[in-house]
Amino acid sequence: MLKLSIVIVLYKKSYERSIAVKSVLESLDSINAAGFEANIYIWKNSPSHSPPLVHKSVTWLEGENIKLPTIYNIIADLTFKESGDCLMLSDDDTNYINYDFRKNLAIVKSFIDPEPGSLKIGCFIPLILSDERLVSPGGRRLFKGHLLNRTPKGIVPAKN
Repeated sequence: MLKLSIVIVLYKKSYERSIAVKSVLESLDSINAAGFEANIYIWKNSPSHSPPLVHKSVTWLEGENIKLPTIYNIIADLTFKESGDCLMLSDDDTNYINYDFRKNLAIVKSFIDPEPGSLKIGCFIPLILSDERLVSPGGRRLFKGHLLNRTPKGIVPAKN
């Protein structure tokens, strides 16, 4: 079984009010059925807004208004020191109730556990839409960012 770490950062919110926490916990059977053991890292990033969540699949961490890249790097270090296979970053308001973990994790599994000699993928980036407009990933020319009309599908080589 592969190890999947899921990161959910809470800011001024109790875990009871986080749809991401609730829906990921409800999806643990689907995650396991896809061949993954989930460890959910919940990082409380503001004081006194949530008691710790005690659950066998949850690692509770706390800090006060720490920058997201710092949090992600701390959890990535923990994940890979514990022989984790992949890391999934999530907002606390993302709803996974209708998310097909089995289908999507099967795709992830095919890339992180490839046949010998095949291409190995290091990062999966979701398409993020706002009012049906693509907002991430975006494009960049020198130091100026811009929205893209569309992005290529499939494997895209990194440029940095």
